[in-house]
Amino acid sequence: MMKSMLTAAAMGFALIAPGPTHAMDMMKCDDASMMKMQTDMDAMNDPAMKMNKDMAMKEMDMAKMAMKDKKMDECSTHMTMANMSMMMKCDDASMMKMDEMIKADTDPAMKKGVDMATKEMDQAKMAMKDSKTDDCMMHMGEAMKSMSTKM
Repeated sequence: MMKSMLTAAAMGFALIAPGPTHAMDMMKCDDASMMKMQTDMDAMNDPAMKMNKDMAMKEMDMAKMAMKDKKMDECSTHMTMANMSMMMKCDDASMMKMDEMIKADTDPAMKKGVDMATKEMDQAKMAMKDSKTDDCMMHMGEAMKSMSTKM
C-alpha cells in the first residue's frame, strides 16, 4: 500500500510541479540514480526552495543508509520522497493534489496516517493563507511523511 501511495503522490506532484526529475514510479535505488538526485539537489540554489532542498537532503541521507544496509525497498521509498520534496510547492494546485491523494487512501491500516496528514494539511492551508511559506512547506512535508504511518 505504501508503495502505491508514494507512486500516486509522485505522479501527482510530477503533474503539478515540474522539477529537476520526474517521478512517475518509485525511484530506482542505484548509484546512478543517487548521483543524478544529488546533482539535482546541488543545482537547487533558489532561496525560496531551501526548505525543499533540506527535506530532500534528509531523505537522501536516509536512502544512502538504507542502500548501505541493502534495504532496497526502503532506499527506493526515501529516493521517491526526496524527489517529491524537491517538487513540492505551497500553492493551491499542490494543496488540491495533496488533498486528493489523502482522500484517495481508504486502506483501514492507514487511518492513523491519513488523519495525521489531514491535520497537517489543515495547518499548511492556514500557513499559506497567512503567507507563511516555510510553515506551509513544513506542514506539507509532515503530511507526506504521515501518509506512510499505519495504525
